[in-house]
Parts: sequence; C-alpha cells; structure tokens
Amino acid sequence: MAAAARIAKFDLAEARDELFQKSLPRIEIETAYKWGARAVVAYEAYAATKTAKISKKALCYLLRGYACEHEALEHAAEGGILSEIATALKKARKRFGIELEL
Repeated sequence: MAAAARIAKFDLAEARDELFQKSLPRIEIETAYKWGARAVVAYEAYAATKTAKISKKALCYLLRGYACEHEALEHAAEGGILSEIATALKKARKRFGIELEL
C-alpha cells in the first residue's frame, strides 16, 4: 500500500468551522452524544445477535459498545453532562439485557 493511501483523510474545513464557531464545551457535548449513540447501536446489535451461548460476533458488538460508552463518558465529563449520558447509557444496557455495570 502506498504511503499516501495510509494517510488519514481529515476534514479540515469541517474542523475549522467547528473550532471557530463552537465553544470547546459545545464540541465535547456533541461528541459525547455521538459516542453515546454509537454505544447504544452496538448494544442493540449485541442483543440482536446473542444466543444462549454468546457468539464471537455478539461479543464483538458488546465490547464495541463498552468502548463507545467509555468515549461518550469521557467527553460528557468534559462537557458537563456526565450524569445525563451515564443515565441514558445505563438504561440502554438494561433495555438490551446487559447486566454488567461499568
């Protein structure tokens, strides 16, 4: 693979707009909601694929959900909405039958 093909494709125009038009707390809040949504979708996929014996695919969705939830909580803390995001994600885990507390 050529070196140029491995370079990340950053959307610099979008980043400039965001950086100069939004406050850092606003950026953190929006990012927390995005990661939270990703976590819920991963938990939803986990619930749709789990069986009596957990499959590799279901486990991957569960672990992806936890990783996304971690990111959401990190950004939520910076944005001042930690309690709101944590409560919403806890409800999502419960809805999809995920009993492990983070």
